Amino acid sequence: MAVGEVSHLLGRQTQAPGVRWRDNAVQFTDNPFGGAGAITIGNTTTYNDDPDTAAGRKAWAHGEDWWGEHNWNEQGPKANPPTPWLQPGKK
Repeated sequence: MAVGEVSHLLGRQTQAPGVRWRDNAVQFTDNPFGGAGAITIGNTTTYNDDPDTAAGRKAWAHGEDWWGEHNWNEQGPKANPPTPWLQPGKK
């Protein structure tokens, strides 16, 4: 959170970081440690943007729920066997 605030104050990111309780987790939004999209550790999720604009909307656009196959964040965990991330174009 502190690193995100400094990054915002220095003009390196447009949105100030935030914290909220949602989906049974503490969510840190607009945080530079969010990785490519988000990282979940225990009951916390750290996003590098606002999760409401993340890959889940792509799944919704395809008529799926937030965790559908078009959400790239969910493709690896739903693979058989589960993997951290799938390579683009592979299933």
